[in-house]
Amino acid sequence: MDYRACIFCLIIFMETPMVFSCLTEEQSEACDAVFSSDAMKWSCCSPMQEFVDITRDCQKQTKSRRFTCAVSECVTAKYGILTKGQIDENKVRALIKNLNANQPESTNLNSQVLKNCLKMKYRQYSTVDPKCDVMKFHSCAFIGYMFGCQQFIQRSRYCKKLSSNVATCKPVFKQYLKKITPCQ
Repeated sequence: MDYRACIFCLIIFMETPMVFSCLTEEQSEACDAVFSSDAMKWSCCSPMQEFVDITRDCQKQTKSRRFTCAVSECVTAKYGILTKGQIDENKVRALIKNLNANQPESTNLNSQVLKNCLKMKYRQYSTVDPKCDVMKFHSCAFIGYMFGCQQFIQRSRYCKKLSSNVATCKPVFKQYLKKITPCQ
């Protein structure tokens, strides 16, 4: 199947089904599972542990099980990457440099964020709150981390299923990235 011809997509991050044309039922279900807030219940990728913990903490602080602009603002504030309520890409680069130095196992995940989220690329993402650029960045980082994970923990049924869903959804999402960031 040629996804470039088939994907006319609207991804709405977290809690709203993704709309793709020409996807198999398996692909659609896998992608919906990857982009649900349930995908952040536990960290199934060791380098994502801090990201998952901070996101879950912010969900508790904002009393939201869903991913909202308030949750994303909380996460990005905890990472110290905001200036006047906006994503500061210089602070993101500095954070990633620090993470790579102190958590080398996260380097591949962080490279996905650098590649797919900076230079305002995150603004191309569709989210449930289209006016919240901070949520778009948080979404982009989550997606970069999820699809950049080299080794999922395989001890639990939950993590095995998430790993399988990511593998099924990854080619679909790569086509979406090509569509929203054609100049990569």
